[in-house]
Amino acid sequence: MSTDLILKYVLLAAFGLLGVTYFMKARNSRSADSETEKNEEIHAQQEAFQEEIEMGADDDLALIAVITAALAAHIGTDLSGIKVSSIRRVVHLESGWAAIARQETIASRQSIYNL
Repeated sequence: MSTDLILKYVLLAAFGLLGVTYFMKARNSRSADSETEKNEEIHAQQEAFQEEIEMGADDDLALIAVITAALAAHIGTDLSGIKVSSIRRVVHLESGWAAIARQETIASRQSIYNL
């Protein structure tokens, strides 16, 4: 009788392990499918971004032309005398008040030392 009981427990454990492995394989296959979907979505986003960059190159050239023309008008010269080599955004890490205080400090030191 005890052998019969042990055999039942062994069979129950075996079926339990088979069930666990079956569900693990099913979950892994679903996660693999979702990973391939994510990879396809990322690839589509990268292609769309590349297309936007290619389309934006004309806009950048037009922006450079407008900035160059505005600079020439501000300086008062014609466009043949100006070459724009780079355009970059200036990021101020300080407030307007701090910038003005710094300019006033520099101006006062220059007047003291007659620079």
